[in-house]
Amino acid sequence: MRKVQIEYKIWGIWKSLSFDVPERMDEMSQAQMISIIRLYMGELSEEDFLSQFFSIKKRLVRKLEPFQRYKLAELVDFTRKEDSICTDILIKEPDGKKHPSCPLNMLRNTSFKQFMLIDTLFSSYLVNHSDEVLQQMMDAIYCYDTSDTIACDKAVMMAVLFNWMFLKNMLTARFPLLFPPGDGEQHGEVVKWLDIFDNFVGDDVAHMYDYERMLAMDVMRIMNKRINDYNMRKIRNFK
Repeated sequence: MRKVQIEYKIWGIWKSLSFDVPERMDEMSQAQMISIIRLYMGELSEEDFLSQFFSIKKRLVRKLEPFQRYKLAELVDFTRKEDSICTDILIKEPDGKKHPSCPLNMLRNTSFKQFMLIDTLFSSYLVNHSDEVLQQMMDAIYCYDTSDTIACDKAVMMAVLFNWMFLKNMLTARFPLLFPPGDGEQHGEVVKWLDIFDNFVGDDVAHMYDYERMLAMDVMRIMNKRINDYNMRKIRNFK
């Protein structure tokens, strides 16, 4: 977080206001993430966005100089970077309720089976842009252990989608062999996690369900190491 102070004049008297501003994705609140998406979707004016994102009263935003507005908007530029990293699902209550199956920071409560389902639906949406698939992804995140369904508007769903994309950037940084940059869905392909999982399990079918229930980060760590070991053997054999 960074501390920001703005000065403004009311009835000829100078006043100031100080507040904290996030510098990276993980520092944003649920409301801030959703307000960014609403701005991109044309649901918010710049004035409304600045008011919501920075928690400033709208009448104060109107009193700011154009340059002050510009500098505030500039503070949000980090959200425009496609390689921004997020380690958590910021949208914890998409419908105003808490959901136990929602992944926590670093996916520490997410099984590999749930991760495969969410990420398959994520990559599928990037390919076909189906609202039905987007709804299924929402349900896989928030209602994984139940038969319920999430009811929220499109902007909230899109905020979750972008949130997952930034979380995938974290996985790429941690497991570059398993998530090579520019792979899969960026080329119009749905990630085939079932095939990847079958190759991972191999002949150890008896423990397949144990692997599914393992924490996603643990399985991905093993997978990444296996790929690295395989590549190292190829290099040694080549020599």
